Amino acid sequence: MRIMSPSGEAVPEHQLLELLAEEGIAFLSETDCDEITTAFGGLLDIYRHTDATSSAWTLIQPYFEGRQGAGLDGFTNAALGLHTDRSMLDAPPSILCYLMLAEAESGGGDSILFDTEPLLSRYDRNSLLFIENTLWLHSRVQGWRQRVLTVARDGRVIIRFRDDDVAQPKKSAALPEALLRGIRDPREGMYKIRLHAGEGYVVHNHRILHGRTSFQGHRKGARFLFYVKDGSSFDYLNRGFVIGRQGNKRKGGV
Repeated sequence: MRIMSPSGEAVPEHQLLELLAEEGIAFLSETDCDEITTAFGGLLDIYRHTDATSSAWTLIQPYFEGRQGAGLDGFTNAALGLHTDRSMLDAPPSILCYLMLAEAESGGGDSILFDTEPLLSRYDRNSLLFIENTLWLHSRVQGWRQRVLTVARDGRVIIRFRDDDVAQPKKSAALPEALLRGIRDPREGMYKIRLHAGEGYVVHNHRILHGRTSFQGHRKGARFLFYVKDGSSFDYLNRGFVIGRQGNKRKGGV
């Protein structure tokens, strides 16, 4: 397995969580599902999604044509808007990994990642707290609602976002509108990548939104969801991220 920072630096496995704490994103190559499960097993606890296989990862491929119900677009060849996995939970899994198993034969299916840190850094704490109480995700199916932002006393932030047939953001004041525009039309922090078999990414799911473009043919990938193990020096990643850490130099080098 090769792990790379967004700037193309090689990173050893033991510095993966440090990289995610600072930049939110790592890229993988030359790996497979078994290696990911083994390599990450000492750092992370698997979150078992209801769609997961017995191996605890979810096979993402087009089982259906067109819309089949809320939350099933991922299992078609449709585009997926930027979103947080398990966005309606109070504490969504903190780490998401996606591995490409077979790219679309006819093209398309680019992965899209959006680092929300530059966008959120435009707001002071009082503005973020105001948005926390005036911007909600509303579930169309269950009737639940969930905060788009959670701002902890220690400054850590969790963003939960989606705008689809599962849940939609609704605001009760004007201030969150600029944040919504910034997510829907990002100006910085965007990555659009074409993954090949054996390549993938790992992201801090509380900070990085992900999606994909539409594709033709068959595209197959594996999704893993994790929490950082309790007692780890990086278990604070389970409580969100700190705005303003983007671009900090990692300790110890690589």
